[in-house]
Amino acid sequence: MTTIQTCLKQLQTTIPPILGDNILGIYIHGSYALDDFYPNSSDLDYLILVKEPLNLSEKLALMQETMNELWPLAPAKKLEFHVLLQENLQNWERAHHFDFHFSPYHLNAYLKNPRAFCTNMNGVDQDLWTHITVAKTCGITLFGIDKELVLPDIPPKIYLQSILTDIETAETDILEKPIYTILNLCRTLAFVEQKLLLSKTTGGHWALNHQPQLNQALIQTALKAHTKSRSFPSHVSPQALQSFALACLEQIREKIELC
Repeated sequence: MTTIQTCLKQLQTTIPPILGDNILGIYIHGSYALDDFYPNSSDLDYLILVKEPLNLSEKLALMQETMNELWPLAPAKKLEFHVLLQENLQNWERAHHFDFHFSPYHLNAYLKNPRAFCTNMNGVDQDLWTHITVAKTCGITLFGIDKELVLPDIPPKIYLQSILTDIETAETDILEKPIYTILNLCRTLAFVEQKLLLSKTTGGHWALNHQPQLNQALIQTALKAHTKSRSFPSHVSPQALQSFALACLEQIREKIELC
């Protein structure tokens, strides 16, 4: 059994007892669901569905299990999860509300004051419309009720709104996260043009086949770095990266205006 399989098994068997009768399901989305998972460069993304809001004790216990048991088994970029309420998934308009959330971005805040973090961490996240779409379309029901029965259908225009939010700052993001941003722009173009729901890898290959006017060498470089879990080459100029981002954003805007 691989480390990620052990992590999934741990997630499947230890989280439900913590939440008891309140838990309805655990659903894998992200790169693992999209068959684009690389242990040395990916994270593990999942949704936990519950009937009622978690109390402080449940949140603390969930975080203790996450940090003590799951974190050591996690892939390179660790874990990210949202706890969602059943009532919010009965209408897609509230599906972006979450009861609890954790990712590596929040690690320091949690370690500094676990009780304060667990008390205050709730709200809305437009990325959830994307996560739910991926989870329902190609995700994995790891525990509980089948995804088809509990996850709502997100309207295409709302899914588009969600993924567009993720690329709003692509021109600057590409300098800090070139691999992710290049391939994310490619898969966004694929959805805008052909309504395709793709991973970063398949999005990059789609662009190589359908967007010859884009910087093909840059896409190939990003694909190689992504699939080989390597760093992006430092010799690529910031100007080339930003030119790529601007070209993609211009095409995306043109496609949207034509729809």
